[in-house]
Amino acid sequence: MGHFVDRHQIDLIKRVSNINPILDHLIKEEVLTQEQYDQARAIPTTQDKMRFLFSGPLKAGEPSKDKLLSALEKEEKYLIKDLRGKK
Repeated sequence: MGHFVDRHQIDLIKRVSNINPILDHLIKEEVLTQEQYDQARAIPTTQDKMRFLFSGPLKAGEPSKDKLLSALEKEEKYLIKDLRGKK
């Protein structure tokens, strides 16, 4: 069935609004390098920042996706709760 963030990729790209703390979490957890963090922060829209994550850093596999999900649960808890309610 795939990882939660893969299954909900389109909704996450459209609906995540609090991206900067998520990026902070991902650099702290070493999902992002400093260069990737700086690139992401320079991207003007939240949607494009999320697309950047999916197109590169999250391709590293399950551990990076788990860390993104952890950050989302912290910073976007109502969005994650809503997505978990969807089948």
